[in-house]
Formats: sequence, structure tokens, C-alpha cells
Amino acid sequence: MLTSNLAGYPVRIAIECKNEKVPIGSPKIDAFIGKLNDIGIPIQHGIYVSASGYTSDAIERAKEAGIRPLILSGLTKEGLSASVAEAFQSAVYLLAVVDSIHITNNVPNPKPHEIEIFYNNEGKVCGSISDLIWQNWLNGKPPSFIGEHVLEITVPSEWHQIINGKVEPVYSVKAIIRVIGLVITLTGQVRKYTLFNASNMKFERSQLNVLFDIPKVIQPITTIYTEPQLKEFLDRPEAVKVTIGRIRLPRILNGSLYWPPSERALRKIMKLMQAFQAGEIPDPRPFKFTDIEGTDIETIWEPVWNAKGDDKEVK
Repeated sequence: MLTSNLAGYPVRIAIECKNEKVPIGSPKIDAFIGKLNDIGIPIQHGIYVSASGYTSDAIERAKEAGIRPLILSGLTKEGLSASVAEAFQSAVYLLAVVDSIHITNNVPNPKPHEIEIFYNNEGKVCGSISDLIWQNWLNGKPPSFIGEHVLEITVPSEWHQIINGKVEPVYSVKAIIRVIGLVITLTGQVRKYTLFNASNMKFERSQLNVLFDIPKVIQPITTIYTEPQLKEFLDRPEAVKVTIGRIRLPRILNGSLYWPPSERALRKIMKLMQAFQAGEIPDPRPFKFTDIEGTDIETIWEPVWNAKGDDKEVK
């Protein structure tokens, strides 16, 4: 029995719950009505809850008396414990991968390293194409849609290139960006109870308890290349699915490393080049992504190396 106050007046509500093997019949509804009369609770304040449903005459009797006949679903066949179903929690991280860059200028066949860097009017390095693509990514371009995108890049008017020792204007820059999804999924279990009104089978309320396992090891990552592939991966029938939005990763992937690079990545590149120059290893170029960034996605959140920060030499 529940007791509360409504507008200063005490209100009592009686609830009877049954977990029978067979549906509840009208005699038990009549017995419940008798109990309400005995303790002085209005029949309309009575709620009957059954885990096995009701006979048609029991439903009619409850409706006539003003009692709410509720059905509790979600129990196991053995008892009152909740049935358990699978649950999946997925985090979808979006990574922008630079597939190609197209530049329009007056030079027919410039070298790759010459077109990557921009200079200001004083002849000092002021940025790169990778920097411009990264800034676009931080500002929402291309959109958070998995697949291939064409990105038109606006170059600041004071930026130019120096090719073969000559200042060259840049007329247009276009990049082909492939947005991929990196999905990390945790498994768990869900226990769900649901109440339906037997008189009209309308949903009343439910309780959902979801418990996900705390991973003890690094979780595997599923790489998604298209929107239909993502939909198919996340669609798990008969399971509770929790998707944590679409999280744009803070850097882009250009070549063999995340851009802008971290200090750790630059140190690794310099050590490889020093070992090569000392004759200790073959030429490591082109660098392999796993050799520089490893296999843990957490490296993409490392602080970006700041060349103007504290004037430390990267060794």
C-alpha cells in the first residue's frame, strides 16, 4: 500500500502483485475488491499487477470496478528475476583521411614538398596545406558523413608558394577527403521490466537496467567506410543498442601520421632518420603509420607539437 498527500489530503493506493502460472481470473479480482472494502480504500485506487496476464472476464470485472489491471513483462519463466538480453554500447569516432590534394598554379610539375608549404610576404613559413585541411575539419568541413568528400580550400591572400626559388601564386586548392568511422563497442546485459494495461494493452511504464562490462584490455576497433556499412554494423536485432553520437577526432590523417604531429611522433621520425644516416637501418621512407603512431587510437589525443612553444629542440 502506498500513502501520499494530494492537495493536503491523504491518498492511499493499494497494489496487489501476482506471479501465477496461469492468467488471473475474475474470482481473484473480486477478492481484491473485498480487501479494498475491508481496509477502506476506494476501489478506484486499486492496482492489480499480474505477470501471467488475465482472463477476459477478469479484465471486464476490473474495468467495471475501476481497477487498473496491469501486466508485468520481462520476467523469467522461473521466477521474479528479470530476463536478461544483450546490450551494446558503441562510440563512433570520425577520422578525416587525406586521399589526394590538387593545386592550380603556374608551375606544371612542382615537387610535392614545394607545394605543401606556404610562405608569407616576408618569405617566412606560415603554414601548410595540411594545416588548412585540419582547420577546415575543426570547423565542420567536410560534414560528419562517412564516405568521400571534395573539399575546396580557401588560401589566405597573403600566403604563397616558393617553387624553384620563385614566388608563385596559388589559384585554387582542392582536397579529396575520406571520412571513415572507427567504432569501439562495449558489450553488456540489460534487464527490463514493462507494465501494460490489460484492458487496452497500452504501455504504462518501464524500468531498464543496463550494465556494461568495464574493459580490462584495449578494445578492438572496427573500421567503417560507408554509411550503409555503419547502419548494418549497429543494427543488432533483439538487443538494446546505445550509440554515443559521432565524435570528430581532433586531428586528421595525412600520409603516415596524424596532423598536426605530436612531439612523440616527430621524435620517432627523427630517430629513424638518424639511424638511417648512421647506416644502422635501411631508408625508412615512406614511413609506415604503425611505426610512427602505433595501433592505439589514444595517440590522436596527444598534445600537438608547438614549434613556438618553449623553444625545445626535438631530439
